[in-house]
Amino acid sequence: MFLSTIVTFFMTIYPVVMTGFLFEKCGERGWKALVPFYSTYTRFKLAKANGLGIVMMILMAAGIIAAIAMVWEYYDLMSTLIEAENTGRNITSLVDAYMSSAIVEILALFLNSMAASIIGLIGSYKLGKQFDQEGGFLIGMMFLPVIFESILAFSSSYRYEGSEYDWST
Repeated sequence: MFLSTIVTFFMTIYPVVMTGFLFEKCGERGWKALVPFYSTYTRFKLAKANGLGIVMMILMAAGIIAAIAMVWEYYDLMSTLIEAENTGRNITSLVDAYMSSAIVEILALFLNSMAASIIGLIGSYKLGKQFDQEGGFLIGMMFLPVIFESILAFSSSYRYEGSEYDWST
């Protein structure tokens, strides 16, 4: 019980609190970390990647809508199957139709997740650049963001530059 409470804290509450401190360090209001889509937009705004932030929010919304649609479709299929079984109708064609559409939906969700992951990696890289970081720290920002963003948020050694970075160099 105690261990699950600690794990829950570090998986859900800590990233939001840390993001709030990071936003405060960058000159934004910390409460913005509490609002899911606004937090994403603010994070990308701080990374000087507003366009990517908007694309990320669209991908997040599309993923949520697609997941809800898949659950709704599954519920509808189960209701139809129960009704068909009670009336003695053939259910093979219903299951085949559902399976073919489910494969397409799962592939679309997978591609959506991959695109969001790539955009998230780019956003983390660009945020690290705003703190004038290089090399290994940027790789850490991309693949271990909670740890490296915590370092940025809570260490006085790092300062947010907030300037446009020349990506051509």
